[in-house]
Amino acid sequence: MKNRPGLTLIEVMIAVLVLSFAVAVFAPLYPASMRLRSKAENVTRATTLAQQKIEQIRALPYTSLTYAGLQTNSVIDTTPNTSPYSFTSVDGLASKLPQGAGTLTLSTPATDLKQVDVTVTWNGLVQNGNTVTMSTQIANKAVKSR
Repeated sequence: MKNRPGLTLIEVMIAVLVLSFAVAVFAPLYPASMRLRSKAENVTRATTLAQQKIEQIRALPYTSLTYAGLQTNSVIDTTPNTSPYSFTSVDGLASKLPQGAGTLTLSTPATDLKQVDVTVTWNGLVQNGNTVTMSTQIANKAVKSR
């Protein structure tokens, strides 16, 4: 028999076996990586939305940090009218995140100081940890120092 260049049947079978083994090892990682990619996208989107809400609130005067002031400036939804307020509809969170929802909590830790907590939640392929919360404090700049 002549010596011809090429692969023998045994070499092809070993190559197929190695390739099959590699596919069998790495194939289960694909769905997990897709879930984590989706989660990362949603976390980034929620963080951006929360930061935008914080900036929107910080642009308001201190006296507007009430239900009426926030509602007038289209920062929050009309309901509920007590803290924590919702901003799900006014910002269209349901279209930006899977079943997205946003709440804004106002508190007064000290005289002439407001704390604002913005929370964005959603559902997705990964069921836990689908919440982003940001906080800021806003001082009443109109208060005169003694």
